Parts: sequence; structure tokens; C-alpha cells
Amino acid sequence: MLESKLIQHAAPTLAGLKVANLLCLPKNVATVEAIRECQKKMRGKGISLLCLREQYDRILLYIFRPKRLMKWLEDAAVSDFLKRQGYEETSLSGALQTLRIHFQRQEGFPHEIGIFLGYPIEDVEGFIQHRGANCKYCGVWKVYGNVDEAKRLFQRYHKCQAVYERCYRAGFELPRLVVGI
Repeated sequence: MLESKLIQHAAPTLAGLKVANLLCLPKNVATVEAIRECQKKMRGKGISLLCLREQYDRILLYIFRPKRLMKWLEDAAVSDFLKRQGYEETSLSGALQTLRIHFQRQEGFPHEIGIFLGYPIEDVEGFIQHRGANCKYCGVWKVYGNVDEAKRLFQRYHKCQAVYERCYRAGFELPRLVVGI
């Protein structure tokens, strides 16, 4: 069941098109055993799963590509932004630890989550500055910067999602659908 949710909601990350996806799943779907099994099936493919928060009967599962995320976090503008958001450590492990703490301390989503999903920094900053209003375009995320580039990405993500769902229904198993990077 968890496999089908990963295919349905994280195909762009599985395909290597996106840094990460975030899934909110029932605890009976994202069990410790199911997460371990999926990680085992994706071993060596450059994908990690991390529980960011458990709340009531739901788990917030972060599926990401550690090498790509690490490179993204090393970008000077991204690192500076995270430091302004209270991240003392912007290494991969330090940043993920702080992100988990931020999720534990607040009911909603910390706005810097967009950085961890690979959204353009200008869009993350625009979302915070405008409090989610007055965006130029809304798709996978709210766009405050380059609309044309965002639309191209959204189209790629949508096409990837459709292809992955079709392949999974046709019998392709998760390890075969995860692109190793």
C-alpha cells in the first residue's frame, strides 16, 4: 500500500526530476515495517525516507534524494535563507534535524519546507513575504518568480506522475521505477 502511495505522490522524486516530495499518510499505511520494506527495495537508488512528524493517526513522510538535497543546501542563497529561518547547521543532517524540530514545534508547516522540496528560493521567499497571497501562478507550489520555468516543471512532473502510475498498474515494481542517481 505504501508503494502505491509513493508512486502516486512522489513519482518526480523517484524519477530523479525533483529533490523531494512530502506525503501525509495514515499510520496504518506508513507503518515502520512498510517504510523499512520500501527503503530496502530502493537501496542503492539514492532515495531516503524520513518521518518528519507523527500526529494523531497520520505520518508526514519525506521522500528525498540526499545527494541532490545536500548540493541544494550548499547553495549560498539557500544556506543564507535557512540561517535566517533559525538553521544554525545547514549540512544535510543538521538541516534535516532542525526541520524535524520545526515540524514538532508548530501545528502547520514551516514555510522553509519549500526549500527542502527543491522549490526555487524566490518562490519560497515570495510565499513568506506575501503570506501565500498575490502569487503569479499556482501549480505544484505558488510561483512568485519565473512562471514560464515553473509551468514547464509542473508539466514534466504531471507527465511523470501519469507515466509512473500507468507503469505501476501494468505491473512494474517499485525498484524498477526508481531511477538510480
